[in-house]
Amino acid sequence: MCLAEWSVWRQDDNGTQVQIESGLRREEAETKVAEFEKRGHKQFYWCQPQLAHHY
Repeated sequence: MCLAEWSVWRQDDNGTQVQIESGLRREEAETKVAEFEKRGHKQFYWCQPQLAHHY
């Protein structure tokens, strides 16, 4: 069975993209993105699905 897990990413001023957390439910990932954005950092944050295989 294949379930979607979500990860949170950040892009800095130089365009460097870094995954900062993974293995989250969609709601958790969206909450973390909102928390980072609320802090007023210059970086760009987003979440995206990733495939995780569970047997």
